[in-house]
Amino acid sequence: LRNTTQCPSNSYAPARWSLEELEFRACPLCRSNNKPSLIRPDRLPLAFCEKCQLWYVAALPPLEEIQKLY
Repeated sequence: LRNTTQCPSNSYAPARWSLEELEFRACPLCRSNNKPSLIRPDRLPLAFCEKCQLWYVAALPPLEEIQKLY
């Protein structure tokens, strides 16, 4: 995740998942591939889709990791 900017935050929220296992994805609306340009405080990358003007989480932890949180 080079050339990305950290989102401003008053407090740092450490990631609760393995950053090495993130699964990158295309825009959920139009399926365009976009490079991440921001990093959320929890270390998940955000991408902006030029085609549909949507900000979205560009990589997600594996489903098993997400299920552990809920």
